[in-house]
Amino acid sequence: MVSWSDSESNEGSAAQYISSDNSPLKGISTGRRFIACATEGVGNCGLVQWVDEHWPEHLQNAIHKLWLMYEHSQHDNKMACLEHSSTVHNLTQQKKELQETY
Repeated sequence: MVSWSDSESNEGSAAQYISSDNSPLKGISTGRRFIACATEGVGNCGLVQWVDEHWPEHLQNAIHKLWLMYEHSQHDNKMACLEHSSTVHNLTQQKKELQETY
């Protein structure tokens, strides 16, 4: 069983609690290896032990910018899908109206 103690002085690998909406797989910690508690049926118990040190600041900035770009593209894709769905709905309505007229 993995245990975490307060006697560890290495800040980069000390155990820390992560909120359920702050995944260690996203954000500036992307790619850092970690150990999390394995609780069956629970997605995230909140406790993380980092194996790797913190990334250098310039790399954290680059990863942060990449995540922002990714989230922006995800948003743009969702908006395009919404617009496409609206167009399809409108065309379907027009088709029904035309079929009823003829």
